[in-house]
Amino acid sequence: MTRVLLVDDDHLFLELLEHTLSTDYDEFRIVEKLDVSADILTGVEELKPDVMIIGVRPYSDRGIELIETVHKKYPEIKVIALSVSEDGTNLPRLINAGISAYLLRSCSIYELADSILSVVNGVQVLTPSMIGKLMEAFRRQSHSAQNQSLFSLSDREKEILKYVATGASNKEIAKSCYISETTVKTHLRNILSKMEVKNRAGAVSLATTMGILPKISRDEVSSSVS
Repeated sequence: MTRVLLVDDDHLFLELLEHTLSTDYDEFRIVEKLDVSADILTGVEELKPDVMIIGVRPYSDRGIELIETVHKKYPEIKVIALSVSEDGTNLPRLINAGISAYLLRSCSIYELADSILSVVNGVQVLTPSMIGKLMEAFRRQSHSAQNQSLFSLSDREKEILKYVATGASNKEIAKSCYISETTVKTHLRNILSKMEVKNRAGAVSLATTMGILPKISRDEVSSSVS
């Protein structure tokens, strides 16, 4: 019998999930229902589940952090992430965190049960509608990494460049970064050399096109210098 631990911040959802899985499937034993704010690692140590089903939300790191922690200490536990959103933004990070399956919260109980059986047998599961988004997310990550390594800009150079993009003067940049104008000029020369452009406008244009320019508003520069 597969021991299943349920983790989410919606207690009603946990109750319904426990009832349905316990009633309709003899293969599963729900060992516990835990809120995401609970001490999950201690729960895992005591309950020894085979599978952990955990709810994740697109703009919260809590679920992902729990998955990373559990997978690091107990890699044998299969983790199924139930997402409330089809956004897919956190999917690459979830995969890296160690999930065995990614399903939408709107999936049928049959899909969930089938996924539990699959991951226990070493098969990874991904909701079909998310495959394209996963490929695009990894493509963006790879593209961004290639662009940044292409120019090899240091963190300070990228910081200087983002201020340049707002039209800030060398004096304003120096004051915002707490460095001298001479140092700013040195960084700018290095930036132009690495990016193989002739002027500040060219550097900003290329960095924007390649997607490596951090965003900053002119107001942020003004407040830094005032």
